Amino acid sequence: MGVPVVRIRVLVVDDHRIFAESLAAALAAEPDVDVAAAGSGPAALR
Repeated sequence: MGVPVVRIRVLVVDDHRIFAESLAAALAAEPDVDVAAAGSGPAALR
């Protein structure tokens, strides 16, 4: 039996959309991270 894989689910929000999307892309490259969504502050409030 192998070791269970634990994935971390994150929501990336910043007031600068490009920064949030860049950070989300960097996090998504990690095998144990699942980026649920990324966006700017106003978009996150909707």
